Amino acid sequence: NGPGVCFIKEKSLGALYKVFRLIEQDQTPVLIFVTRNNFDLSAPVPEGICFRNISNRYQTLKILRHALKSALQNSSLSIVACFGNILTQKLNQPVYKANLRPKSNQRLPLKKDVEKLAAIIDSAKKPVVLVDVENKSYAKPIELLVKRTKAVVALTQQSKGLINEKKSEYAGILGKFGHLETLKALRESDLIILIGSGLALNQNWFFSNRIWIIQIHNKACEIGLNFEVKKALIGDFKPTLKQVLKKIKTKRGNRINRAFNQKVQKLKKGYLSEIDRLKELYQVPIHPGFLIAKLSESLKKDALITLGPGINNYWFFKYFLAVDQKVIFSKNSDAGNFAIAAAITAKLNHPQRQVVCLIQAADLLQSLADFTTIVQEKLDVKIVVFNYAKIQKSLLEKDQKNAELIFSAKVINPDFSKFAKNCGAEGYLIKIPRLLTISLKKAFNNPGPAILDIQIDSKEYFSS
Repeated sequence: NGPGVCFIKEKSLGALYKVFRLIEQDQTPVLIFVTRNNFDLSAPVPEGICFRNISNRYQTLKILRHALKSALQNSSLSIVACFGNILTQKLNQPVYKANLRPKSNQRLPLKKDVEKLAAIIDSAKKPVVLVDVENKSYAKPIELLVKRTKAVVALTQQSKGLINEKKSEYAGILGKFGHLETLKALRESDLIILIGSGLALNQNWFFSNRIWIIQIHNKACEIGLNFEVKKALIGDFKPTLKQVLKKIKTKRGNRINRAFNQKVQKLKKGYLSEIDRLKELYQVPIHPGFLIAKLSESLKKDALITLGPGINNYWFFKYFLAVDQKVIFSKNSDAGNFAIAAAITAKLNHPQRQVVCLIQAADLLQSLADFTTIVQEKLDVKIVVFNYAKIQKSLLEKDQKNAELIFSAKVINPDFSKFAKNCGAEGYLIKIPRLLTISLKKAFNNPGPAILDIQIDSKEYFSS
């Protein structure tokens, strides 16, 4: 929940601004300390960034509090600049210890508003819980809400991995990379309990006058952005959900709409049968759906999965059934170099957990230097490459209709498996489906870094 903290020299500041859009898109609070030699910065500070300058030690705590507050409240970037000699000086003000600080700064809704929202939930016959948050700590209260209301639960792309997707009450993913069956299921409901902003949703998809929407969010500005909301609660997610759980009644007997739940299960079979079909698709080159289906079977339940940008996200979100895996990806669809950097961070923070990075060939080319860091630090990180470049040339000659689309993604790439071996890691070049399962098992069982260079069917890959 705290901000990212970074210490840099002044001459590195200009390069930092290139990633400001990424920080803004991801809504990541970041606090940056810049050591400087001159009073004027060599690079101008872009508009919208909180910038404060410490000219003497007496200002330190006041300025730091202001910069930190701005970064957290705006989920953005704050810069604190100071001369190098100030960092060596002692503070002349007391710094309060953790046990003397305020215990809680939670925002909670009014009791009467909680009671009204609980009454709406209790009266619903066909409720759906739609989750659009990514924090794993919210999973338990959300699961209790689903259990007590006997509701169906659907996820957006952002909340992938928050709920066990193999449970019967799970209806699927809704959104750009989602399932059509999930959309149909929500159209059959009479109440949508939206937890989060629902920014990826569109009222024209399924919202109508007969479907009520109630929303829970920690920011008032996120309420009803794309749709009409009948009732909303504004407060921190976890304590607000706990308050709602205290007020709602557990549905039993004839209060459960079994016909609705059965209809959702019937719709769900649509994409589950497609996953089963992909598991048996032993074709050459390898189908991207086959790869995702096999990954779903091979990864540990508590694995950390990082995703690079690109069409690989479509195949992952649509066909990977998460159990308790944590999915880490950037909200900025153009975030190159993100996936491997995120994998390094994930492994350093959770050394005992399996870390797997799913990435396109073009994105890996930009991050090869980061892979050498993985090898140097002996991090057990597996890189799974969606490599579609090897067969693009023949595809361009045969398929002129899609030539422009495919040409836009054309890259010249090395044999990544040989690159991994040259760096001192394991490398696997996988061209046929039969070797995929064997190579995944071998790579995941052996400790240490590895690259799995998987030759993907370009035509199927871009057909999404």
